[in-house]
Amino acid sequence: GGQNVGFLYAADGDFVDLRGKISFDRETGLAIPRSDDTWSVYWSGWQYLWADTSDQAGATPTPIDVNNGKPDRRGIGLFARAGFGDDDTLPIKWHLSGGVGARGLIPGRADDHFGAGLSYSSISTGLFATAAGVQDRSIGFEGFYNFAITPASELTLSVQVIDDVNANTDTATVLGCRFRINF
Repeated sequence: GGQNVGFLYAADGDFVDLRGKISFDRETGLAIPRSDDTWSVYWSGWQYLWADTSDQAGATPTPIDVNNGKPDRRGIGLFARAGFGDDDTLPIKWHLSGGVGARGLIPGRADDHFGAGLSYSSISTGLFATAAGVQDRSIGFEGFYNFAITPASELTLSVQVIDDVNANTDTATVLGCRFRINF
């Protein structure tokens, strides 16, 4: 498995203060409150629960390439991500997502991989956001199956279900299909 942590701090900027009060000045007009800094923190991680290394027959397992964006070993695992930030300047208070992914679980399909995950975002709301119909949360689901056609080509089918932050819209279901050739 692996994990990473990140931190962002921006200073000497011009960020809208979402919690500040909008005022009216006769000379300058509408005054939107500002902040000169903002920050956010995130963590993400993944862990194989089971990984098959039997094809390496006593040899040292080849290292996992964490930069290629796909599972390197036949097996099954979990992934998760969490982040939060400055309530005053960021529209998302915090976000959680996680799921399960696997590769090669179907006999004869060793290079196929699939996954399913859920996400939840807590949204900063205030007087104007509430009046505009913005909900205090957004929820999503995604599932996909990636068929390895050849070592250099793959077909991915996916479904996403998204509950938007806009209270006036219906939950969206998005079906996707992608064909990729690696050169």
